[in-house]
Formats: sequence, C-alpha cells, structure tokens
Amino acid sequence: MRRKINVLLSSLIALLSGCKTLPEPTQSTVVVIYGVPYARYEVSGTVKDNQGKPIENADVILKVHRHRILGDTLQTDKKGSFTTTTTVSGFPPADTLYIITNDPSGEHISDSTKVPIYESGKNAKGFFRGEYTIDTDITLQKK
Repeated sequence: MRRKINVLLSSLIALLSGCKTLPEPTQSTVVVIYGVPYARYEVSGTVKDNQGKPIENADVILKVHRHRILGDTLQTDKKGSFTTTTTVSGFPPADTLYIITNDPSGEHISDSTKVPIYESGKNAKGFFRGEYTIDTDITLQKK
C-alpha cells in the first residue's frame, strides 16, 4: 500500500513539475570476462661465429621474464638457422624476449640477446596481444 502511495505521489510531483518519473529499478546484468593476455611469436635467426661462419647444432633457448622458458631448446641447422612459433600467455604480458645461445662443442662463449617487445602486435584484439615476428642474428665469440 505504501509503495502505491509513493508511486502516485512521485507521479503527481513529476506531472506538476514537468519531469518524467524514473522507471522501476530492474535487475542489472554484470558481464564478467575471464581470460589471460597472450601473444603469438614467430622467432627466427642465425647463429654465427665472429668470422661469419654458421654454427651448426648451437642450442637456442627463448625466455620471457628472465626465468620462464618458452618451449623446448632449439638447435640450429647446417646454415646456423633456427625458427619457431610459440604462444606466450600470462600477466603481466612479456615486454622482453631473451634469446640464450650456447655452442655445445665448447668452441664458443655462450651469449644472451635481449629483444624488446612492443606494446601490441599485429591483429591485437581483447586478450590477444597480437602476433610478433622477430628475426635476429647472433654472433658467438671464440674462446
């Protein structure tokens, strides 16, 4: 009964003041999106010695956030080349890719290359941070 009186009085005041009455409150819908940012990386390059000769079977390790290894250890082919495609997910998203190279023969000094990753890659949308293509040449020094 009290509710009807309140609606009637508010309608009368609104009519006299020229204002509209507010509609009855309805149940709101809250949309919650679950997900983790992720990106796709295509990483390729060559590993050579300081004379420009390719280093065959060199180990190549990809890391993000200094401690997180991406996929398996790669090995270079006869031309010293390597290539891989990997997806990285996590929060915060990676801002640097570390490429660690090692010559298992022991003839060269291991090295690490730091590659900055930009804010968003190609085709970025929503939780997908985009696609990145990284091509790098690494030179290992003789011991």
